[in-house]
Amino acid sequence: MKPTLFQLHLLLATPVVLLGTQVAGQLAPASPAPALLSGLGLLLLFAAPLWWRLRHAFSEPNPLGGGPPEQIWTADTASEVFARNFARTGILLGVALAISVIVFALTGAHEPPDQALEVLSYIIQGLFVLTAFTLTITSVPLDTASHDAVGDSRKSMKRINQVALGGKDLPLTEHDRLVALRVAIVAPLRLRLRGFGITFFLAFLAVGFGRNIALGEGDIFDFLLPALLLLLALIRIPYVAGQLRRARHYASENLPRPLAERSSANVEDR
Repeated sequence: MKPTLFQLHLLLATPVVLLGTQVAGQLAPASPAPALLSGLGLLLLFAAPLWWRLRHAFSEPNPLGGGPPEQIWTADTASEVFARNFARTGILLGVALAISVIVFALTGAHEPPDQALEVLSYIIQGLFVLTAFTLTITSVPLDTASHDAVGDSRKSMKRINQVALGGKDLPLTEHDRLVALRVAIVAPLRLRLRGFGITFFLAFLAVGFGRNIALGEGDIFDFLLPALLLLLALIRIPYVAGQLRRARHYASENLPRPLAERSSANVEDR
């Protein structure tokens, strides 16, 4: 499953599983069993397409587990790193969603529809914030890997970033060229994970926005904040897209040709 489809899968699965739990609770309020079984059944249905990836994500050593800064990563490093973060996020959200289904089925799914929907919206918001936070945290080791490779020299870091991410043709030492290659490989993963995190945070705001409209609550700030953050995200997209394009170009130009072709294919498959 490609990264964008993975993100949409998680965004869709969370409300659908909880809404299914609520519907079953409303149809059979006398017992929590129908709501519980419906919610967990939907969760398993959505989790099934991801299972094959989760099984293999941690089978190889962590590529970020160490090594000298001058070490050139293999062609498979990018896809391995993304797969580990992909699996970590999916597992955490799956466990949190399962717990939410159980709690909601036992306590709130059988309540009056308006009350149940309000509770459900808060649960969805909590899950989206958890996912956004997890995706942001998983990008930290990627920052560390880049920083460790560059070292403590801010001047060197700026120069390498200008080459690897800015597309500038600046003279580099042999060591710095190897470091720039690592930075160029890491950057698309780091930026993609952070982009996923921002998307889930915007989804969190969108759920709260929808709840305020449905309940006729909220002030002008509640409506302006999501719009402002969405505008800022849209403004930043071209800048980030440019960094991604330049980093991929630098990596493809500086990896040995067979490795570059295999790396590109692996990332697309992920």
